[in-house]
Amino acid sequence: MGTPQGGNLSPLLSNIMLNELDMELEKRGLRFVRYADDCMIMVKSEMAAKRVMRSVTTFIEEKLGLMVNATKTKVTRPNDPTMKFLGFGFFKEYQANVYKAKPHQKSVENFKYKLKQLTRKNWSVDTKYRVERINQVIRGWVNYFKLGYMKKV
Repeated sequence: MGTPQGGNLSPLLSNIMLNELDMELEKRGLRFVRYADDCMIMVKSEMAAKRVMRSVTTFIEEKLGLMVNATKTKVTRPNDPTMKFLGFGFFKEYQANVYKAKPHQKSVENFKYKLKQLTRKNWSVDTKYRVERINQVIRGWVNYFKLGYMKKV
């Protein structure tokens, strides 16, 4: 508790603390992905999801001594519009029968908002600097989300 978000220490400590969780999930044969303290566990049914949610929450709280934020934790389908993992949303491609990642709608809205801020008429900066900043934001956003399907975006 008490480490500042966005610093180098927070993800390092979460990886140290949650290493045991990774081993437990692997031992159970579950498919999961975790980045720092964000974790997504994939199961086939809603009943299995609820069962895994209870047992993993118990493991985290009792064995690791950590608190699980009940408001952020949920059971959902991948194509649920509220489902967001590291800025990505998911959709099902029916031809290949697989789920694919895409930038979540909130991520797209935040990106558009940033661009609007950078293109405001009342921002009195040099045009060269303005174009430089816009290019930095676009390049960073595209490089982050290039793993997902974003042709339409």
